Amino acid sequence: MLVRLPDDVRSDLEKTVPARGWTAFIVEAVREKLQRVRAQRALERVAGLLKPEDYPEFSSSESTAAWVDRLRVADTRWTEGRGDDR
Repeated sequence: MLVRLPDDVRSDLEKTVPARGWTAFIVEAVREKLQRVRAQRALERVAGLLKPEDYPEFSSSESTAAWVDRLRVADTRWTEGRGDDR
């Protein structure tokens, strides 16, 4: 595969990365970008799945924080050997 870089990108690469490290640098950059693209696509696929009326605990940052706090308390009780949060 032949990849042509714009002059400004090539110049920055030459100034920033030793010549013997170009391939590894480019491979890492492409992998990172691909991961971001995959994550963005996944987010787009699930956007809107949680309806506000079905999950009032997520209606505000305060209610979400309270929900998380309740989960943490329940988890702490479980790990302390009490079994549940009753």
